[in-house]
Amino acid sequence: MKQAFSSALRGRRAALVVLETLLFVNEFACAILFFSTAALAPKHWDLGLGWAVAPSAALLVLNSWALLWSVKAGYFVAVVGRWPLAPLPDGLTQADEHSLLAAGHAFDQGRFEKVPDLLARLPPEGLVPGHWLGLGRSLALVGRAQEAVEALEKGGAGRRVLGLFRPRRRLGMDIGPYFDDRVSARLERIPGLAGLALGLLLASVALSHAIVQDLRSFAPPAASFDGSSFHIEVRGRLTIYYHDPVFRDQSAALAEAALDHDLAFLGMPPDTFGPGAVKLYLCDSEDEYRRRAPTHPSWEAACAEPDAAAVYIHRFPDKDHVYFEVVMAHELGHLCYYRLAGSSPDDWLNEGLADYLGYDFGLTRAGVPRQAWLQDNYFAGLRSRALPFDLFFRTDPHLLPEADVATFYQQGFSVVYLLIEDYGREPFLRFLREYGVGKDVNAALAASFPTIPDIGALAAVWSLFYPRRAPAAATAVPGA
Repeated sequence: MKQAFSSALRGRRAALVVLETLLFVNEFACAILFFSTAALAPKHWDLGLGWAVAPSAALLVLNSWALLWSVKAGYFVAVVGRWPLAPLPDGLTQADEHSLLAAGHAFDQGRFEKVPDLLARLPPEGLVPGHWLGLGRSLALVGRAQEAVEALEKGGAGRRVLGLFRPRRRLGMDIGPYFDDRVSARLERIPGLAGLALGLLLASVALSHAIVQDLRSFAPPAASFDGSSFHIEVRGRLTIYYHDPVFRDQSAALAEAALDHDLAFLGMPPDTFGPGAVKLYLCDSEDEYRRRAPTHPSWEAACAEPDAAAVYIHRFPDKDHVYFEVVMAHELGHLCYYRLAGSSPDDWLNEGLADYLGYDFGLTRAGVPRQAWLQDNYFAGLRSRALPFDLFFRTDPHLLPEADVATFYQQGFSVVYLLIEDYGREPFLRFLREYGVGKDVNAALAASFPTIPDIGALAAVWSLFYPRRAPAAATAVPGA
């Protein structure tokens, strides 16, 4: 007698083994994704993990649901197995045979509560070991644990079978969708559940890849700027990594001047950086820089690693010599800001101050009227394309679409420019010191600018001041 229910169980065993394994592995992956992003995102917006919290939570919930039902289905298959067919013992009456066949049919249909009563009609000596096993499994499934153990023992069940349902019953594994009269229909859904498990696994892989790609853009480039591939020379406060001596000499003189400018503006002593403390990596071309920093965005002209006091920059075309000076002072400004205020998640302030220092240095050296040039070229039209301030104040430019990156830098520069030029250098330096101590931008603003108690007030003041006059036609960048 071929039993449809038993065949369904046998046909699903291999799928359930693979399914449970996939889901167990994915459960750990989803948990790691969720708890790591949930823990890091609120404290480290600069890592850009905020977007990943919701999808990782959804994956964890869905995977937990699928894992629970796959475990219950696997437990059902493992405990119940199949109704053991055995030869009918001699001496059974036709009524006994009918009872035995009825018990098998009830088992097939998932009506386990009927099995013990049907088998009870048979004389005990009429049951072979296989029948006792079926009886024991049926008793286990309807919660009659002690009777189940006795029946399984009479059937010669091993220790593994006897112990299988005991702890899992305590966890509720014998309750739920695989232990009701709809179990056959539910078993038919196991292939669909396997497809869901595969989809969850692929989604976890895709989410992990997206997170890693985001974090790679924050990785310091030091590993790819191997010092052994450069000539090295210590000159003043600089340790210079270079290929071309002429470029080295030009850059060293410029970097020392830019460092003096940035330190002086921030009220820091010239010996803030000792001999050879600042590492200056000079690439001969943009191509070399891109090869050494492949994960950094294409719009990035240079980068700084403040905690290592390192600046990475490449040679610019001669026509862009003023912009090269701006960029050099900008990157060194990051190092100075780090020494003054420490690490900061407020990129608008970090980048805005670095831009202020860079353009102040470069335009002054070029003899260009700074305010007029900035209003005509850098701030013109900013108000019409400015980023929403709730986004601007908490984002990192690496996380923005490339079309918005320039706006972010311009907006950050304009906010810092407003604070310095309209409220004075000393209140701004007080703001930096307060912020460096408490890392609370609202408290630092309130302590330094009486009319700007918080970020919201700063946004309102900015909206009144920019643009200060009708945008003029853009002119060429100095030195271009």
